Amino acid sequence: MINDIQSKQEAKVEKRIKEFIDMEQLVFTQDKVLQRKLDNSDIPQKAVMDPDTNVHDDESKIFNSKGCALLDTRHLVPDKLVLYYEVVYQRLTDYVPMLIVLFMLKDAAKILRHQMLELRNEADVVKLLSEDSERGRRRADLKQRLERLTQAQELISSRL
Repeated sequence: MINDIQSKQEAKVEKRIKEFIDMEQLVFTQDKVLQRKLDNSDIPQKAVMDPDTNVHDDESKIFNSKGCALLDTRHLVPDKLVLYYEVVYQRLTDYVPMLIVLFMLKDAAKILRHQMLELRNEADVVKLLSEDSERGRRRADLKQRLERLTQAQELISSRL
């Protein structure tokens, strides 16, 4: 009975490990930057890849399943890890300046928002909302004309 439980647990663990390897292979082989680094390195020569053998997909430089299988050997893992960490390092060096700029822009936006609110608070609201006499007369005149036109329209529609 204990052996059955142990064999079931081993099967589950083995299944999880295979899933992890499949996921890692999927991520590892679909990264175009890493693929370019692999192509430019001596890893394909160490894997004894025949130059005439088609190990890439047709339209992209991503390794197909045969190319992945040829690169998936234990003695190439250290070299592939070095390339992988070079890519990770490069991405981090690209992201850090962008994050710094993001924080600077957020801070600038916060300062600008605060200054705009201060300008609004200091403004003379009564003066800003008041209109000059010329515009007031023009607005009153247009309002009277609109009322007369509305009355005329009502008279015309009532006689029809």
